[in-house]
Amino acid sequence: MFKLVNDYGWYVATAAGVLYLTWRISQPPVNKSRGDSKRNDRHRRADMFNTNDTKRDRSSRRRRGAPIALSQTRFTASTSDPSSTSTRRFDRNAFQEELTSMMRHSVPFIADTLTTAMTISKVQNRILFVYLHAHSADTTRPFLENVLGSREISQYLGRNFVCWAGSLRDIPGSEGYFLAKEIGMRDTRESFVAVVAVLEPEGNSSQGAVIRVVAVERARAFRAPTALLAWSVGAQDAWQRINQKREMERSRVQIREEQDNEYKQALAEDEERLRRENNEKQKELEEKKEKLNAEKKKAQAAAEAKMLREKLLASLEAEPPAGAGVITVKILFPDRKSVRRRFSLLSSLEQLFAFVFSHEVHSVSGISLDPHKCQLVTRFPRKVLKSASTESLKSSGIVSDCVLCVEESFD
Repeated sequence: MFKLVNDYGWYVATAAGVLYLTWRISQPPVNKSRGDSKRNDRHRRADMFNTNDTKRDRSSRRRRGAPIALSQTRFTASTSDPSSTSTRRFDRNAFQEELTSMMRHSVPFIADTLTTAMTISKVQNRILFVYLHAHSADTTRPFLENVLGSREISQYLGRNFVCWAGSLRDIPGSEGYFLAKEIGMRDTRESFVAVVAVLEPEGNSSQGAVIRVVAVERARAFRAPTALLAWSVGAQDAWQRINQKREMERSRVQIREEQDNEYKQALAEDEERLRRENNEKQKELEEKKEKLNAEKKKAQAAAEAKMLREKLLASLEAEPPAGAGVITVKILFPDRKSVRRRFSLLSSLEQLFAFVFSHEVHSVSGISLDPHKCQLVTRFPRKVLKSASTESLKSSGIVSDCVLCVEESFD
């Protein structure tokens, strides 16, 4: 036997290969459409998703936990996936009737668009329970009849959630299909339940809504109402923890902003205080400078007045002795001080004025007066004497002892 195999084995293998090639060539060619190829590719990717390892599942869950910005027009548009060849349009009323007919106790789903459900969730400050319905899945009807359609589940969901249901059919108007793609659900052949929180957009964003997927699970994971009830309670607790963390972060941001505002206000107050101090210092310096200038001018004026008095005193003639043709003149200053001197009747008024203003003249308050702003007057009758006059005392009417007053001139 072994001898026959060794001798004729190569011939047998060759004959088998020829027979296979002949059979393969005789088969009719198989023409696959482009749509069938894409559909098979989607099924193959879905099967790969179902058999992902644990690490892939963990990364998917991490993606679901992040906030997702949703465009309002994404769910109201009538366009669908370009790869879909279906021309039917999603009928929400028929879909709601289909769900109701499968459940013993209907869940109070919002019979409107996802945008409306998100708005109600945000206004009522309740999280959104989403059921995504796969029509052809084997586990869908048992889940609706025995789990989601139970009395305790319908009552619990109605009290604690805003509920909305969507279809996973890839047809125009199917918001559930688009939502599944947005939150990262690759396999749309099975029903899903998800708990979604509707958040305000961060900052000055113009986006209509931002959602955060709190929890998501396949419907076939729940064999009894108690399992779904426990999962829903856990999702609520998870959202409370997430919300508390968000509130703490918002409080920290608010505190940081308040601290920044207080710091800016304190900085502005310090700058204003420094500005006032600088202005006050500048004002003090200017006042000191003005004071020094005034004192300097005052000292200069006093020196000039002193020089003038000395010059006038030097220009005086010698005082004549008492006798015929000699009179005594008493000069009364504004500060009640007085001086006396004898003058000859032939002495000029210039000599009289030189004697008067060779003394320092002060006002009643003690302020030094400029001699050029003073005048000399007789008392009875009152007469203002002219300082520039070359007349003699006798010609001016001063012929006997008299009292002359120095007054400040306001002309």
